[in-house]
Amino acid sequence: ESNIYKLELELKSYRALLDNLNELLGNVYITNVSNNKYSAEGTGFSIKYKDKYYLITAGHGVHYVEDDYDILYTNFKFKANFTDKWIYPKLLDYENDYLNRNDYAILYSDKINSGFAIDTENDDAEYILGYNNISIIKDIDDTNVGGESGSAVIDLDGEVVGISVTDSRYYYTYIDTVLQAIDNIDK
Repeated sequence: ESNIYKLELELKSYRALLDNLNELLGNVYITNVSNNKYSAEGTGFSIKYKDKYYLITAGHGVHYVEDDYDILYTNFKFKANFTDKWIYPKLLDYENDYLNRNDYAILYSDKINSGFAIDTENDDAEYILGYNNISIIKDIDDTNVGGESGSAVIDLDGEVVGISVTDSRYYYTYIDTVLQAIDNIDK
């Protein structure tokens, strides 16, 4: 009986996730970053934390370092799903160390009025909710493609648990890392 009950609860969670998918996707953003020499597109998302809304993306989308490249982007624009309006947020903080699961960028704009709820139960990562390419929601075990870094990693309840930063489920940045950084900004 307990297995049936567990499956029924899981089915309810899947239904709730599907019923709220458009609302969740409204918190996903395409990003465009640039400086005087380079530009790139990526993905980001908004969260609500302590009664404020923040834009979150991968830190390597703000400061890309690899081999001969060391590119610091200084111009940021984000556009939410279901809108054509760009917003121009201010960069508050970033880290770009994905190997140590410390890869995030925190931006702010007073134009944001919705965001993902934050997972407080430490549920398992289930899905990546992104904007770029074809996939908008996919299983956490599926390989990422270029531009999906910065996508929201969510649990079965649609709450954000982290930021997708590589093509491995084991290297997303935990949302708690971002929340600690926000707390340090607000001190």
